[in-house]
Amino acid sequence: MIYDAINHWELYFKNPIFREIFNNLKTLDAQTPDGIYFACEQYQIRVMTYQTKEIPTIIESHQKEVDIHVVLAGEERIKLFGRKDVIVTTPYNAEKDCQLYKAVNPPIIDLHLTPKNMAVLFPQDIHQPQFIAETKSQTIKKVVVKVKEFVFGEH
Repeated sequence: MIYDAINHWELYFKNPIFREIFNNLKTLDAQTPDGIYFACEQYQIRVMTYQTKEIPTIIESHQKEVDIHVVLAGEERIKLFGRKDVIVTTPYNAEKDCQLYKAVNPPIIDLHLTPKNMAVLFPQDIHQPQFIAETKSQTIKKVVVKVKEFVFGEH
């Protein structure tokens, strides 16, 4: 997992494809319609709008893709769990690149996402997004970049 200011992305990503990704992210804002943008073999950028929740239901991980979470408007919290803190409820689905879980222990990390920072979640990072950031639910506009894991091995 990486959690940092979005303008520090170059500290972590050396592959030129990430310059393309982060340049594309600069073209998106709170008025961008929901949908998939800039889809290619290496990545896709998905814009979504949703209400944060007191207790979101989805706890997930991936095996083939790395998620880069960036909030365009609003705030949310994302919780991360250790492998011993969850049990599998839905086995890995290769087509959706997703495995679902139920928590049996509290999360080990609680991230606060705002439009100024990013969370990069790798396949080993079991995560639960969509949490209320402060005291009440809010509508957020968010981007999740799905980067194929093989990109991280390329230079």
